[in-house]
Amino acid sequence: MAKSTRRIDLRWVDQADNETGFIVEMKGTEGTYQTVQALGREVESFSVLNLEENTPYFFRIQATNQNGASKYSNEISARTLARVTLSTQIPSAQYQMISLPFQPDQGDAEWVLGDELGAYDLIQWRLGHWKSGAYQEYPNIDPFMPGKGYWLIVKKAIEISGEGISTDDYQPFRIRLEPGWNQMCAGHGTQADTGRPVRP
Repeated sequence: MAKSTRRIDLRWVDQADNETGFIVEMKGTEGTYQTVQALGREVESFSVLNLEENTPYFFRIQATNQNGASKYSNEISARTLARVTLSTQIPSAQYQMISLPFQPDQGDAEWVLGDELGAYDLIQWRLGHWKSGAYQEYPNIDPFMPGKGYWLIVKKAIEISGEGISTDDYQPFRIRLEPGWNQMCAGHGTQADTGRPVRP
C-alpha cells in the first residue's frame, strides 16, 4: 500500500513455521527483480523507502531456511502517491459543494483556500459542513479530508485551487461516517460504492 510519494508499505501472512527469514524483491515496470531487504523470521511487514513519486513498483517475497528458499509469493504492485494540484470555478452568490480528491498538506480551510479567497471573511466567503445533526461553519468545522463534502459560497466568482498528496488508486478509499446524515462529494469523477450501507 502506498503511504506517501516516496514510500510503499508491504504486508504478508507468515504461513511457515520453519523459516529463518524472508527476502523482499522489487522491480519497476522494466528490468529484473532485485533484492531490497533480507528480513528475520516471523516478520510480516516492511516499508520500502526512497522511491520515485507517482511510479509503479512490483514486489515478491521468498521465505528462507537452512534448506534454501521457498517459491516466490504472488507478485503484487503498488504506485507511489503523487503531488497534485487541482482547480475549479466557483460561481458567485451560490452555494457550491466542494470536495478534495487528495490529502492537503494542512487541513485548515483558510490554509487550503486562502491564496485565492484571502483571510476568512463572512462577507467575502463562507464555508460550512454538516455534522452531528447540524451545519457547522468555519472556523468551527473539522479539517478538510479527502472525499468529504463542504458547502462554499463566495461573493465574487473565482477559480480556486488546492495542492496535496493523491489518494492510493490501488486501495479502496474509506470515509469515516458519523451517526446520522453525512455529507460526501465525488464530483471529481470517483465512483462511490453505496451497495453496502453500515449501521452506526
